Amino acid sequence: MKKQQRLCFSNHVGILHIAMPLIHLENICKAYGARPVLTSVSWKIEPGDRIGLVGRNGCGKTTLFHLLTGRLFPDQGSVHPQRFLKVAYLPQAPALEGGGTVLKTALQGFQGLLDLQGRLKTLESRMGSGNAALLEEYGCLRDRYEREGGYASEARAKAILCGLGFREGDLGLQVDLLSGGQKNRLALAQLLSGEPDLLLLDEPTNHLDLQAMEWLEGFLTDCDSAFVVVSHDRYFLDRTVSEIVELEGGRLEHYAGNYTFYAAEKKRRQEQQQKAYVQQQAYIARTEEYIQKNIAGQKTKQAQSRRNALAKLERMDRPAAHRDISFRFTPGARGGNRVLQAEALSKSYDNRPLFEGLDLILWRGDRLGIVGPNGSGKTTLLKLLTSQIPADAGRVSPGRGVQIGYYDQIRQDLNPDLTVLEEVWSVTPKAPVGEVRDLLGAFLFAGDAADRKIGSLSGGEQSRVALAKLMRDRVNLLVLDEPTNHLDIPSRIVLEEALEQFDGTLIAVSHDRYFLNRLVSRLLVLEAGTWKCIEGNYEAFQRQSVPPPPSAQDPNKAARKAVYSKTRRAQREQERRKRRALELEKEIAELEKEMARLDTEMSQEGLTADWLRLQEMSQACSRIQDRIDECFAEWETVEAEMAQFCQADAETLRQRVNGTDP
Repeated sequence: MKKQQRLCFSNHVGILHIAMPLIHLENICKAYGARPVLTSVSWKIEPGDRIGLVGRNGCGKTTLFHLLTGRLFPDQGSVHPQRFLKVAYLPQAPALEGGGTVLKTALQGFQGLLDLQGRLKTLESRMGSGNAALLEEYGCLRDRYEREGGYASEARAKAILCGLGFREGDLGLQVDLLSGGQKNRLALAQLLSGEPDLLLLDEPTNHLDLQAMEWLEGFLTDCDSAFVVVSHDRYFLDRTVSEIVELEGGRLEHYAGNYTFYAAEKKRRQEQQQKAYVQQQAYIARTEEYIQKNIAGQKTKQAQSRRNALAKLERMDRPAAHRDISFRFTPGARGGNRVLQAEALSKSYDNRPLFEGLDLILWRGDRLGIVGPNGSGKTTLLKLLTSQIPADAGRVSPGRGVQIGYYDQIRQDLNPDLTVLEEVWSVTPKAPVGEVRDLLGAFLFAGDAADRKIGSLSGGEQSRVALAKLMRDRVNLLVLDEPTNHLDIPSRIVLEEALEQFDGTLIAVSHDRYFLNRLVSRLLVLEAGTWKCIEGNYEAFQRQSVPPPPSAQDPNKAARKAVYSKTRRAQREQERRKRRALELEKEIAELEKEMARLDTEMSQEGLTADWLRLQEMSQACSRIQDRIDECFAEWETVEAEMAQFCQADAETLRQRVNGTDP
């Protein structure tokens, strides 16, 4: 039966019929051996849908994506894609083909346009042959190339790469030289460049810093493509999707809202289902008692009638048990009030300063989050604060009785010859085995998975073991580097609840904004060699606004005036960018007008025999198009600079830290 399934996927863009779904799954069943993954699943994805697909790790989300793309066939049921549907799929570990540069690889998302461009160049080389049919074909292809955005494709690819964290100097790098995280971001850029009808994104925020995440959120909000995204980033789901589809027990449940709506609505449905089940069970018990008492008495007919009604009753299944799993970090000794102090701390890497003159004091009970772009020095700072590496300048002074628990994802302290259960149990060998197994279940090592050898686990699985092990250790200072990576949403909630109950001090590097909002009360922001501290969580950081004008009554008037002057200069620079953007838009419009005039002149019948004149005009069109490309590239750069204006400049950051912020 699998051989007979035919899916009409194509690399060509077709016309979307609004009345029809992009793709329709009908009564799909899929199993791996004796384990069912999907059971009678039906699902329609419509044009413009913005869907978040959620569910525990291993529940079948990737299988569902493979069915949508035609990589897998169902055991039963059918898949009905729209004719010529263009689907783009980003797996968690994408494989980039070829060994080209970053820019050329990103441009492969425009493969159809690249093919058109090659055909146009071939025709241009043959323009002097005097073939009228050739000229007509050239005109038609050029119109199509322009209509489909061919002349702006490189500028668009550069803008996407910039948004995902690539610098101008990275565009010429060979793909083979990139890190794993950079390759993942490049694969995402290539995918977004193609403008498909349907985007399927499996954990697209992996390897993205906060700035790139926010850019991706804006891109998905503005794009015309429908998309289904698998993500454990609750903040990302809140900002991008308008529907949540949950895969649980092989079935799909739909929620018409973002993640916050889904979480509340799911709880309401579970409570409603439990209440209805309890009421039905009570009704059944009462009815059976009545039947037993009266079946042989004067009310035999009534009892028989109730027995018949009970036999026809559609009985509700017992709601799945959802245990509220709760764990605590094992408390260490109380220690002193001052936990850690950093004075004038500086560190550089490859002659590039990460931060200079960093001052920080942590008191008992503080919750510090550290954020910043990839490569800004967040992990380096953690290693400095925990005395794993030396500083270039300054010093770190731990407080009295500090017991540090460090989570770094490198997993150096794991024994590859032990099982998962043995490794975690070794921290507290006197604890009941059931208690340890419950903890492992929360971190996705239920049942036989707890008996696997550490050496056989993936990197992500080993990270989860290290985190579970840390929860059993006695510490009063937790230092966590991206602790929610490789965790699904239920496991993240378990971790967050444990950290909320932890009565020690916390330092956490994280890109998980939901995690930061819930747990931290102060943020240390690293960026472009600078640093600043902000009181509050991630939302407080986002609310940071341009400082107001200085007040005549303010005692720090001089300092505030200096900061205000810098802010006004930044605002004037932003206004200059806006003017330049308008100038570029005007120039592009004039160039396109001239291009249209030349097109009209070249199409005149009397010119078909003047091949020399046609060639001159064609070359003029090429020169105009080159200038249009230059203008588009500069316009994209100016737009990107304007989007980054909300971030304070380095001098302003230092003045805020020193308390002179107006």
